[in-house]
Amino acid sequence: MQVKQISLATLLNSSGFSDCCREYAEEILGRTAVPDMAAYEKFEATGVLRILGAFCGERLVAFSVVLLSENLSTGAKVASVNYVYATPQYRSRAGAALLARLMREARETGRELYLTAAANTLLDLRLMGSQCFEPIETVYRYRRR
Repeated sequence: MQVKQISLATLLNSSGFSDCCREYAEEILGRTAVPDMAAYEKFEATGVLRILGAFCGERLVAFSVVLLSENLSTGAKVASVNYVYATPQYRSRAGAALLARLMREARETGRELYLTAAANTLLDLRLMGSQCFEPIETVYRYRRR
């Protein structure tokens, strides 16, 4: 299992990416994902987008998309995980490897690391049981009707 920083183009063209997206949309979103590619390209060009991929051989089996910013209230440097997904058969190994890399990079760069997890998913349960993460707030989404 190799975890490495990759470009948006590498992510999009990786063997396994379309499977990851489909599984993520079904499992987490409950609908088809429609990413704003222009925004991703802009964020990558300005250096605020960071993508990590976990590969088993040449196949992408997990990825994370992180936005780098600054907390406007405290001035703290922040890394906000926008997406993190590992295919079910690689979830323990690849998911753990991605999380370890995210935590290491946060420590090394002095960034606060923020993750959100869908309620009652494996990631949610693992973060709740972790000594490294603390819940700080509950996020609610307004459902337009």
